[in-house]
Amino acid sequence: KPDEFPDIILLDIEMPIMDGWHFMERFEKIKAMFPKETAIYIVSSSIASSDKEKSKTYKGILGYFTKPIAFQDVLEIAKANGGH
Repeated sequence: KPDEFPDIILLDIEMPIMDGWHFMERFEKIKAMFPKETAIYIVSSSIASSDKEKSKTYKGILGYFTKPIAFQDVLEIAKANGGH
């Protein structure tokens, strides 16, 4: 259901079957079907500057965090998306 679509997606770019970049390509095509904006953050073990730069080419990706993600990072994501 569209109203059950997530507010935030924490996306790993290094996943089996469909990596994060492939997910973003597909997501860009279907996101107009959903009534609300979804904030997407990359959470990856990759420290490659090319991955960080590539993440900036997608307007739906709001940030890039390197694993392991710190509790402070989670609080920052929540606060940026309406959390307290």
